[in-house]
Amino acid sequence: MKKALFCGLGFIMSLALSGQSSAAIIVGTLAGQDGWSGGASAGFTNNGAQPVGTNLDLFYGGDWNGEGVTTADAHSGNQSWLFQRGYDSAGQATPFSPGLGVNAGQASSGAAGNIFSATFWFKAADASGDDSKIMIAGGNPAGNDRSSNYLEIENTSSGVTVRTFNGVVGSGWDATELLVATGLDSSVWHEIIMTGDFTNGATNDTWTYQVDGGSSVVGGAYFETARDNFGFGYEMTNRLKFQPKHANHNAAFSGFYFDDIVTTVSNSGDVLATYSTGFEGPPAVPEPSTLILFGIGLVCLGGSHLRRKRKV
Repeated sequence: MKKALFCGLGFIMSLALSGQSSAAIIVGTLAGQDGWSGGASAGFTNNGAQPVGTNLDLFYGGDWNGEGVTTADAHSGNQSWLFQRGYDSAGQATPFSPGLGVNAGQASSGAAGNIFSATFWFKAADASGDDSKIMIAGGNPAGNDRSSNYLEIENTSSGVTVRTFNGVVGSGWDATELLVATGLDSSVWHEIIMTGDFTNGATNDTWTYQVDGGSSVVGGAYFETARDNFGFGYEMTNRLKFQPKHANHNAAFSGFYFDDIVTTVSNSGDVLATYSTGFEGPPAVPEPSTLILFGIGLVCLGGSHLRRKRKV
């Protein structure tokens, strides 16, 4: 009986430990890691930038860079992604998260899901407020454009502002501002949940935003409206796109940390595809006691196999 309990404990622990492994992301540029890319472009164009002495992890490949996985700060774990500067590209070459295996959009477009949602945590890299401004929007499957919404975070001297823009029907690229949150503490992490709900018809898509579990703010889909205004084709969504909106390659802007990102495509409450990352590195080497328990599980499994063989 004691031997059975002993072996059972070892086996359960070995199973639990074997389930802890995950894709590792190393310190340095995020381009090419875990499916991140410039969309239709493999890398991030014009990624290099001036030195920043307080974030030494952004020195890699023999040069200073405008983004990178860093150990300077993290919402959870030990690493996060710091996006400071880079090419202000409306299309490819700025960071796209991995494209999901199915697309979200209006049913008439052929999309499998009608809802795209994303959750992420962010923190200003400069707590004093340096006017860093970055856009986070749905990215299209081709990885060469923003697909639907426009969300912007800005680090001001009075705190972080989160805003979106609604398109003006029949008025080209014109937009009206809709504030989602203002005066957020620049020295702490904040969570944003954004959800796109896609319905057949012109200018019908909506996006809902929630910051730190507060009240929801519902806005329109800026780029859908603009495309309808110009008669452009509809774009589906299956990823996030990050685009700096402050001056390019200017060391005055320290950007934002991002962590614990989750993207999901769903349909009528059924999750069709999802992606998540905490930008963490390789799992730690197990303690000797952990290895012993894992070994116990393997030995007991071997003994059980031999006993069954003898019975036969």
